Amino acid sequence: MSKQLKQVKIYASEHLTQLNQKVFNSIRLKKKDTVESVWSRSGKLFYKNRNRSIHRVLYKEYNYWLSLPWS
Repeated sequence: MSKQLKQVKIYASEHLTQLNQKVFNSIRLKKKDTVESVWSRSGKLFYKNRNRSIHRVLYKEYNYWLSLPWS
């Protein structure tokens, strides 16, 4: 008798600096129409747009993300 397992998404939590957390939330919430997902790995931020392109967010881009208006 075989047992079928449910497909479950697992999310690991990473502690981000206060600045990285603000940028992370800005990407996730301010560009909902163009950004599909946002994640961090080893303190680096990444996002995937609707075209499925993956982008790393560079420190020099932080001001851009933080200055976007809340929608």
